[in-house]
Amino acid sequence: MVAWGAFALVALLAGSGCAQEPRTWAEYTESLPPLQTIPHESSHTLRVLYLEDPRLPKLDEKQRETLYRKIEILLAQWYSFKVDLVEVGAGDLRERFEKAAPVFETPLAKDFISRNAIDLGGFGSKDSILSTIREDLARRDEKLIRRYVKLKPGATKDDAAAAVFAVFEDRLTRLRETPVGEEGKDILHSARYADTQSFSHWEVFLGRLADADFVLSNSVIAGPDSAMPLYVAVRGGITNGFVTNSKENDYRAVGVVGALPFLSDAPFFLEERGKIPQREKLDTLATFWMHELGHFFLRMKEHYGEGGCVHVAPEGLRVYEWHRAVRKAQNTCRFLPEERLTLY
Repeated sequence: MVAWGAFALVALLAGSGCAQEPRTWAEYTESLPPLQTIPHESSHTLRVLYLEDPRLPKLDEKQRETLYRKIEILLAQWYSFKVDLVEVGAGDLRERFEKAAPVFETPLAKDFISRNAIDLGGFGSKDSILSTIREDLARRDEKLIRRYVKLKPGATKDDAAAAVFAVFEDRLTRLRETPVGEEGKDILHSARYADTQSFSHWEVFLGRLADADFVLSNSVIAGPDSAMPLYVAVRGGITNGFVTNSKENDYRAVGVVGALPFLSDAPFFLEERGKIPQREKLDTLATFWMHELGHFFLRMKEHYGEGGCVHVAPEGLRVYEWHRAVRKAQNTCRFLPEERLTLY
């Protein structure tokens, strides 16, 4: 997934150093130079930070090292990049977010979060979510929409929006109520961990991340936000990962992958995703990470409709079926647009 238009917030939080700051995020974004192509000829290092929610299935050090080597091989085979993945740290997810509290409390961060996050139980939240869904569906053709939700013949875009909302609400509610921790005494979306599952908080956190280029977490990012695309909505607001802009590294990019949808065998995931054989969980996660690294290294836009292509995000939570199709096709992408991202 690509995060749109957040670079202005990141830069303003960090301080632009300009005599006169732009009045709006859009103005600042428009003033930024375009993303540069990352050269294939050079060798690259990708610094990875592992952040863990101790209540959830974990990736131990050996598993992570295995995963990194798988990614290095795929980057060479699929994207023709020589990249070394180096884990630069591992720590507690909630503690790291608590240390970032001063960033979240700045006026601009609060403004960004308030504009983008939607409280599912808040006043007017259904109208806000439906509005977000309608805006996204307005850009989609009927054939694509029907790939994600069941619609009767002659259904209107409003009918489609209502169907997407029903799927979104049902899946997010069941996900958030998933028992976690020792003997299942906690639930996934508890107050102590809410910020660590918020897309808007992750956007702000990543924008100020200086000690890594990518975060690998065993948690999940899930909930409504004002830029939620169709494929995220029908997952129940789950963002498996995303890439956004950064001023903190030479790539001008930073990203995160949340591994819970690939690791957990909780009833919600078994119902919505199906069983992933234990021996294939790391490979499935690696395939998805390659989707995000397509945004990161190739500046690839979101791509739709072509099976067996890693640049097309999984439909719903059927990540294992998607992974197998990509591997069977050896990531054959025949119809990729030539135009690439100039900003995330």
